[in-house]
Amino acid sequence: MGSAADSDINLMSITKSIVALTLGVYAKGWEEAFLNTAASHWFPKWRKDGRSKILVRHLLTHTSGLHYPFDDLPIWAHKNTLHYALSGRLRAEPGSTFAYANEPTQLLAGIIEAATGLGLREFVQSKLLLPLDVKSMLWTADATGRAHAFSGLHLRGEDVVRIADLVLNYGRHEQKQILPARWVKRCISSAGGVANYGLLWWIRGKRQGARLRAVYGHGWLGQFLVVYPSCRGLAVRLHNQQSNGDALENASCSFPEAMVMFEEAILGG
Repeated sequence: MGSAADSDINLMSITKSIVALTLGVYAKGWEEAFLNTAASHWFPKWRKDGRSKILVRHLLTHTSGLHYPFDDLPIWAHKNTLHYALSGRLRAEPGSTFAYANEPTQLLAGIIEAATGLGLREFVQSKLLLPLDVKSMLWTADATGRAHAFSGLHLRGEDVVRIADLVLNYGRHEQKQILPARWVKRCISSAGGVANYGLLWWIRGKRQGARLRAVYGHGWLGQFLVVYPSCRGLAVRLHNQQSNGDALENASCSFPEAMVMFEEAILGG
């Protein structure tokens, strides 16, 4: 877990995977219907154009078809990230093309606000982290105070292990069902027509050269939260950002061989 297990570490894009998990609390009992709900249900302006075809499942599988050609600023540099995410234009038919991006993921923060009355930070903290007895949390936000759904959740290494264990047990923690088991299974199963991706969770199977199927969250700087359901194994690797987290730092610590090494350790060589 790196050299800073007692510090809050930026999980980078593992944040996406954790947001997806927590959405299950809201979707409990109507999981498929929720996934098939148009995002325009919460964003009425989209009802007037092709974006009305974008479903929640498309936001959770990077298949929304949205692109953002307006400027060169990354989404986290915008003062109102939801406003910027809503400004995207269709480049592909929703559901037809996988294109990994941060912007559509931020729309999930808007859906959570509209659907539950809670901000993303409050929703994840009350529905997931506090039930797991996670007491320390930081989360980056834009100028409006809205937390980033795509990155920026900071947790201690031991708390990330708790989340990995929760996934391993399909949402159950110490005899209490925190997340719907059906939703957790849905998150870590192939979706959106992409064999190696679920609902904001990566999948590594035989097609990717794995001997042991793994589901995982992965982020910039070599952040990994990995679960091996068939053998009840897990692995967490976190890097505590040393400078500004730029491409140079990422190149030095991204740990591209991590998944192979984890698998070898789980299988015993």
